[in-house]
Amino acid sequence: MSSPSSRPRRLGAGALIGIIDTGVDAVHPALAGRVAQRSAVDLNGVLGPDDGADRSGHGTHLAGVATASAPGSRVVSCRALEGGAVHARLLVALDWMIGQRVDVLLLAFGTWPGLRIFDRALETLTDLDALVVTAAGNGGPGGLLSPASSPSTLSVGAAGVDGRPIARSGSAGDPLGDRCYGPDLLAPGVDVPGPVPGGVFGARSGTSQAAAVVAGAAALVRGRRPDLDARGVRALLCATATPPPEEVRHRVRFGTLDLPAALKAGGKPPALRLPDPALRPPSDTASAALDRMLRGFGPYEVVLQHAGRDAGACAAGIDRLAAASGPPRRVRHLPRLGVSVVSASADFVRAAVEDPEVVALGPASAR
Repeated sequence: MSSPSSRPRRLGAGALIGIIDTGVDAVHPALAGRVAQRSAVDLNGVLGPDDGADRSGHGTHLAGVATASAPGSRVVSCRALEGGAVHARLLVALDWMIGQRVDVLLLAFGTWPGLRIFDRALETLTDLDALVVTAAGNGGPGGLLSPASSPSTLSVGAAGVDGRPIARSGSAGDPLGDRCYGPDLLAPGVDVPGPVPGGVFGARSGTSQAAAVVAGAAALVRGRRPDLDARGVRALLCATATPPPEEVRHRVRFGTLDLPAALKAGGKPPALRLPDPALRPPSDTASAALDRMLRGFGPYEVVLQHAGRDAGACAAGIDRLAAASGPPRRVRHLPRLGVSVVSASADFVRAAVEDPEVVALGPASAR
């Protein structure tokens, strides 16, 4: 585990912002010279060089919004969103990001709320002193998506010009009271200007844009406050947020980002209280998990997270399941995450659902 004193800190405006998304247009004037590294995870889950294309413009826009808030910051991009098997590919991208030592990691994607397969990767990144910023999703109240539902991330919803959450900003909380699980913060998320591929600019809206605003703010704070680790910066941004009106306290935990207040604050912020786990969107039941994973005809591509976190635990877990149900057709391990991506029979998947040593699982694809 790193600490502020042991980890090399890019002081001032030189923070590294990791982005796992649709790629970035590195030759756009707004990003020229600001993309430190690029990679891509192909449709087979293989990590390799990025071809430089951002076909949807989503990642380029986010990179521009984030770096605009932190002059001199640079982007580390991994393209992993477009195409199939996106859950497995995102885990490969997260595993790669662990080695990049980014200061802030922006994850502006979302899948169903109960999915737990990203939790360990996000905890590992936080332990390595990366502040993970996630977009709440655009599903409205009751629609806080994964990975924003992971308690180790700084989750962000979208605010309108009035500072209140927009109708489609995802959240999880008690609608009859003032308790909220997430998101932690709100930030501007309507008509946010930024670069789009082709050398032009455009405005986009949603929790992705709001998360990019917060990622940039976090990068700026990280440069100004080298005494704070990732958890400390998260606590500072939450402690200095503008509290929400009483009637929307079930839509956001702490309030709206106030960057000037965060930059002005001195001392160490109070430790962040964890959200009430009872308000977290529940994980799938065994039957629901099987329904998600056993769609169509086999073999089935699934992601298994083992109790152990090394190559031996991954191999032993697969061997144990194979002994009960037959060997999988194909296996790929991510030992640092204790994750295996397998192509297997329905019997193998059923055995995995019942195995107590498999602590999280889900389909390799978001479909």
